[in-house]
Amino acid sequence: MLVRGLRRLPAVQREVLVFRYMLDASVADTAAALGIAEGTVKSAASRGLDQLRMLLSAEYAEYEDKRVRRVQPR
Repeated sequence: MLVRGLRRLPAVQREVLVFRYMLDASVADTAAALGIAEGTVKSAASRGLDQLRMLLSAEYAEYEDKRVRRVQPR
């Protein structure tokens, strides 16, 4: 689910999230590696997390709906 959500993000947001939260890179290191400003790293991380949260909650709700329908007797 997480990888699918990441793939749906714009490239800069995806790259920033991977550097910051998967590779545990600092804001400065992420900015240097991607060739963008530190402010851009911060805003892309914030927007990316918001969008990823929204995508994952929608996907989880869809998954739960399908799971509940399978479990209920007819």
